[in-house]
Amino acid sequence: MKITNSSNSAFKSFYNQRQEIKDKTEANIKLKESKTATAVAVASLLGATVPLAIYNAKKGKMGEFKDVFQKTDSKLKEKVNAITGFVEVKDIKQIGLSVTGSILAGLGAGFAVDKNKENRTKKVKEGIYGFLNCMIPMGIIAGAEDIAQKHNVKTNILGKAAIVAGGIVSGMFISNKVSNGINKAFFGKDESNFEQRQMKLSDTIVHADDIIGVIAMSKVPFAKQMGKVIPLIYSHVGYETGTQEHKTTV
Repeated sequence: MKITNSSNSAFKSFYNQRQEIKDKTEANIKLKESKTATAVAVASLLGATVPLAIYNAKKGKMGEFKDVFQKTDSKLKEKVNAITGFVEVKDIKQIGLSVTGSILAGLGAGFAVDKNKENRTKKVKEGIYGFLNCMIPMGIIAGAEDIAQKHNVKTNILGKAAIVAGGIVSGMFISNKVSNGINKAFFGKDESNFEQRQMKLSDTIVHADDIIGVIAMSKVPFAKQMGKVIPLIYSHVGYETGTQEHKTTV
Protein backbone atom coordinates (compact mmCIF):
# COMPACT_ATOMS: atom_id res chain seq x y z
CA MET A 1 0.00 0.00 0.00
CA LYS A 2 1.40 3.34 -1.06
CA ILE A 3 1.22 6.17 1.45
CA THR A 4 0.37 9.39 -0.35
CA ASN A 5 0.67 12.99 0.82
CA SER A 6 -3.08 13.10 1.29
CA SER A 7 -2.86 10.03 3.57
CA ASN A 8 -0.10 11.72 5.58
CA SER A 9 -2.19 14.88 5.87
CA ALA A 10 -5.23 12.91 7.01
CA PHE A 11 -3.17 11.10 9.65
CA LYS A 12 -1.62 14.37 10.91
CA SER A 13 -5.02 16.00 10.99
CA PHE A 14 -6.45 13.07 12.99
CA TYR A 15 -3.47 13.13 15.38
CA ASN A 16 -3.72 16.91 15.86
CA GLN A 17 -7.46 16.69 16.56
CA ARG A 18 -6.90 13.85 19.02
CA GLN A 19 -4.16 15.81 20.78
CA GLU A 20 -6.34 18.93 20.87
CA ILE A 21 -9.21 17.00 22.48
CA LYS A 22 -6.79 15.50 25.01
CA ASP A 23 -5.36 18.93 25.86
CA LYS A 24 -8.84 20.41 26.30
CA THR A 25 -9.90 17.50 28.51
CA GLU A 26 -6.83 17.91 30.71
CA ALA A 27 -7.40 21.66 30.89
CA ASN A 28 -11.04 21.15 31.92
CA ILE A 29 -10.01 18.66 34.60
CA LYS A 30 -7.42 21.08 36.01
CA LEU A 31 -9.96 23.92 35.96
CA LYS A 32 -12.51 21.76 37.79
CA GLU A 33 -9.90 20.72 40.37
CA SER A 34 -8.90 24.35 40.83
CA LYS A 35 -12.52 25.44 41.38
CA THR A 36 -13.08 22.56 43.79
CA ALA A 37 -9.94 23.36 45.76
CA THR A 38 -10.82 27.07 45.97
CA ALA A 39 -14.42 26.45 47.05
CA VAL A 40 -13.38 23.89 49.67
CA ALA A 41 -10.55 26.08 50.99
CA VAL A 42 -12.86 29.08 51.48
CA ALA A 43 -15.61 26.97 53.05
CA SER A 44 -13.17 25.19 55.39
CA LEU A 45 -11.69 28.49 56.58
CA LEU A 46 -15.15 29.91 57.27
CA GLY A 47 -16.17 26.69 59.00
CA ALA A 48 -13.11 26.80 61.24
CA THR A 49 -13.53 30.46 62.23
CA VAL A 50 -17.21 31.54 62.13
CA PRO A 51 -18.63 29.04 64.70
CA LEU A 52 -15.61 29.73 66.93
CA ALA A 53 -16.12 33.49 66.65
CA ILE A 54 -19.81 33.15 67.57
CA TYR A 55 -18.94 30.96 70.56
CA ASN A 56 -16.23 33.33 71.79
CA ALA A 57 -18.50 36.34 71.29
CA LYS A 58 -21.09 34.77 73.60
CA LYS A 59 -18.36 33.94 76.12
CA GLY A 60 -17.33 37.57 76.57
CA LYS A 61 -15.17 38.50 73.60
CA MET A 62 -17.89 40.77 72.22
CA GLY A 63 -17.83 42.77 75.46
CA GLU A 64 -14.04 43.10 75.28
CA PHE A 65 -14.33 44.14 71.63
CA LYS A 66 -16.86 46.89 72.44
CA ASP A 67 -14.79 48.15 75.39
CA VAL A 68 -11.66 48.51 73.28
CA PHE A 69 -13.35 50.24 70.35
CA GLN A 70 -15.39 52.56 72.58
CA LYS A 71 -12.23 53.89 74.19
CA THR A 72 -10.90 56.94 72.37
CA ASP A 73 -7.31 56.26 73.45
CA SER A 74 -7.16 52.54 72.57
CA LYS A 75 -4.02 51.59 70.69
CA LEU A 76 -3.84 49.68 67.41
CA LYS A 77 -2.38 46.64 69.20
CA GLU A 78 -5.39 46.53 71.55
CA LYS A 79 -7.79 46.72 68.61
CA VAL A 80 -6.00 43.93 66.76
CA ASN A 81 -6.03 41.73 69.88
CA ALA A 82 -9.75 42.43 70.36
CA ILE A 83 -10.51 41.37 66.79
CA THR A 84 -8.30 38.26 66.77
CA GLY A 85 -9.72 37.31 70.17
CA PHE A 86 -12.83 36.03 68.40
CA VAL A 87 -10.82 33.15 66.92
CA GLU A 88 -8.77 32.45 70.04
CA VAL A 89 -8.53 28.79 71.05
CA LYS A 90 -7.88 27.93 74.69
CA ASP A 91 -9.62 24.64 75.49
CA ILE A 92 -10.69 21.36 73.90
CA LYS A 93 -14.29 22.58 73.44
CA GLN A 94 -13.11 25.37 71.17
CA ILE A 95 -10.84 22.95 69.34
CA GLY A 96 -13.74 20.57 68.75
CA LEU A 97 -15.95 23.42 67.53
CA SER A 98 -13.35 24.69 65.07
CA VAL A 99 -12.42 21.22 63.79
CA THR A 100 -16.06 20.13 63.40
CA GLY A 101 -16.99 23.36 61.61
CA SER A 102 -14.05 23.02 59.24
CA ILE A 103 -14.83 19.39 58.37
CA LEU A 104 -18.57 19.93 57.85
CA ALA A 105 -17.97 23.03 55.72
CA GLY A 106 -15.27 21.34 53.66
CA LEU A 107 -17.45 18.28 53.22
CA GLY A 108 -20.45 20.40 52.17
CA ALA A 109 -18.40 22.36 49.63
CA GLY A 110 -16.86 19.16 48.30
CA PHE A 111 -20.29 17.59 47.85
CA ALA A 112 -21.60 20.72 46.13
CA VAL A 113 -18.89 20.88 43.47
CA ASP A 114 -18.05 17.18 43.10
CA LYS A 115 -21.01 14.96 42.12
CA ASN A 116 -19.03 11.71 41.89
CA LYS A 117 -20.51 9.32 44.48
CA GLU A 118 -17.25 7.40 44.87
CA ASN A 119 -15.50 10.67 45.69
CA ARG A 120 -18.18 11.50 48.24
CA THR A 121 -17.54 8.27 50.10
CA LYS A 122 -13.83 9.06 50.10
CA LYS A 123 -14.54 12.52 51.53
CA VAL A 124 -16.72 11.17 54.35
CA LYS A 125 -14.05 8.62 55.28
CA GLU A 126 -11.39 11.35 55.33
CA GLY A 127 -13.65 13.56 57.46
CA ILE A 128 -14.00 10.80 60.06
CA TYR A 129 -10.26 10.27 60.07
CA GLY A 130 -9.52 14.00 60.28
CA PHE A 131 -11.88 14.54 63.23
CA LEU A 132 -10.46 11.64 65.24
CA ASN A 133 -6.89 12.58 64.31
CA CYS A 134 -7.52 16.00 65.86
CA MET A 135 -9.58 15.10 68.89
CA ILE A 136 -8.00 11.88 70.22
CA PRO A 137 -4.44 13.28 70.56
CA MET A 138 -5.88 16.51 72.01
CA GLY A 139 -7.92 14.48 74.50
CA ILE A 140 -4.85 12.51 75.60
CA ILE A 141 -2.81 15.69 76.05
CA ALA A 142 -5.60 17.48 77.94
CA GLY A 143 -6.16 14.41 80.12
CA ALA A 144 -2.47 14.09 80.98
CA GLU A 145 -2.28 17.79 81.88
CA ASP A 146 -5.37 17.50 84.11
CA ILE A 147 -3.86 14.52 85.95
CA ALA A 148 -0.62 16.43 86.45
CA GLN A 149 -2.51 19.42 87.89
CA LYS A 150 -4.67 17.31 90.21
CA HIS A 151 -1.60 15.61 91.64
CA ASN A 152 0.35 18.89 91.80
CA VAL A 153 2.96 17.60 89.39
CA LYS A 154 4.91 20.59 88.15
CA THR A 155 6.27 20.27 84.60
CA ASN A 156 8.96 22.41 83.03
CA ILE A 157 9.25 23.12 79.32
CA LEU A 158 10.80 19.68 78.69
CA GLY A 159 8.03 17.96 80.64
CA LYS A 160 5.38 19.86 78.68
CA ALA A 161 7.09 18.94 75.42
CA ALA A 162 7.17 15.27 76.45
CA ILE A 163 3.42 15.28 77.22
CA VAL A 164 2.61 16.92 73.89
CA ALA A 165 4.92 14.66 71.88
CA GLY A 166 3.61 11.52 73.62
CA GLY A 167 -0.01 12.61 73.14
CA ILE A 168 0.47 13.38 69.46
CA VAL A 169 2.31 10.16 68.60
CA SER A 170 0.09 7.81 70.61
CA GLY A 171 -3.08 9.71 69.69
CA MET A 172 -2.36 9.63 65.97
CA PHE A 173 -1.71 5.88 66.13
CA ILE A 174 -4.95 5.26 68.06
CA SER A 175 -7.03 7.56 65.83
CA ASN A 176 -5.70 5.83 62.73
CA LYS A 177 -6.75 2.42 64.05
CA VAL A 178 -10.15 3.63 65.29
CA SER A 179 -11.03 5.57 62.13
CA ASN A 180 -10.02 2.66 59.88
CA GLY A 181 -12.20 0.38 61.99
CA ILE A 182 -15.18 2.73 61.77
CA ASN A 183 -14.76 3.30 58.03
CA LYS A 184 -14.36 -0.40 57.34
CA ALA A 185 -17.54 -1.17 59.30
CA PHE A 186 -19.58 1.40 57.38
CA PHE A 187 -17.94 1.45 53.95
CA GLY A 188 -15.84 -1.72 53.69
CA LYS A 189 -18.80 -3.84 52.58
CA ASP A 190 -19.16 -1.78 49.41
CA GLU A 191 -15.51 -2.17 48.40
CA SER A 192 -13.90 -5.44 47.33
CA ASN A 193 -10.51 -4.27 48.58
CA PHE A 194 -10.95 -1.88 51.49
CA GLU A 195 -8.16 0.67 51.47
CA GLN A 196 -6.66 1.32 54.89
CA ARG A 197 -5.95 5.00 55.54
CA GLN A 198 -2.23 5.28 56.25
CA MET A 199 -0.80 8.05 58.40
CA LYS A 200 0.84 10.87 56.46
CA LEU A 201 3.32 13.55 57.49
CA SER A 202 0.69 16.20 56.66
CA ASP A 203 -1.57 14.71 59.38
CA THR A 204 0.71 16.32 61.97
CA ILE A 205 -0.17 19.82 60.72
CA VAL A 206 -3.33 19.92 62.85
CA HIS A 207 -1.21 19.40 65.99
CA ALA A 208 0.87 22.52 65.33
CA ASP A 209 -1.19 24.40 67.94
CA ASP A 210 0.24 22.14 70.68
CA ILE A 211 3.73 22.71 69.34
CA ILE A 212 3.02 26.45 69.33
CA GLY A 213 1.94 26.18 72.96
CA VAL A 214 5.25 24.59 73.89
CA ILE A 215 7.09 27.31 71.98
CA ALA A 216 5.09 29.97 73.82
CA MET A 217 6.11 28.48 77.17
CA SER A 218 9.73 28.69 76.12
CA LYS A 219 9.23 32.46 75.68
CA VAL A 220 10.36 32.53 72.06
CA PRO A 221 9.62 35.97 70.51
CA PHE A 222 6.33 36.24 68.56
CA ALA A 223 5.10 32.86 69.88
CA LYS A 224 1.86 34.38 71.15
CA GLN A 225 1.21 35.94 67.74
CA MET A 226 1.73 32.52 66.16
CA GLY A 227 -1.12 31.19 68.27
CA LYS A 228 -3.58 33.49 66.51
CA VAL A 229 -3.40 31.37 63.34
CA ILE A 230 -4.61 28.17 65.01
CA PRO A 231 -8.01 28.18 63.18
CA LEU A 232 -6.08 28.40 59.91
CA ILE A 233 -4.39 25.15 60.92
CA TYR A 234 -7.74 23.49 61.60
CA SER A 235 -9.11 24.64 58.24
CA HIS A 236 -6.57 22.24 56.71
CA VAL A 237 -8.64 19.31 58.01
CA GLY A 238 -11.74 20.51 56.16
CA TYR A 239 -9.72 21.12 53.02
CA GLU A 240 -8.30 17.59 53.07
CA THR A 241 -11.85 16.26 53.59
CA GLY A 242 -13.50 18.18 50.77
CA THR A 243 -10.80 17.58 48.14
CA GLN A 244 -10.48 13.80 48.55
CA GLU A 245 -11.05 11.82 45.36
CA HIS A 246 -11.42 8.12 44.64
CA LYS A 247 -8.28 6.76 43.01
CA THR A 248 -8.88 4.86 39.80
CA THR A 249 -6.41 2.60 38.04
CA VAL A 250 -6.05 2.64 34.27
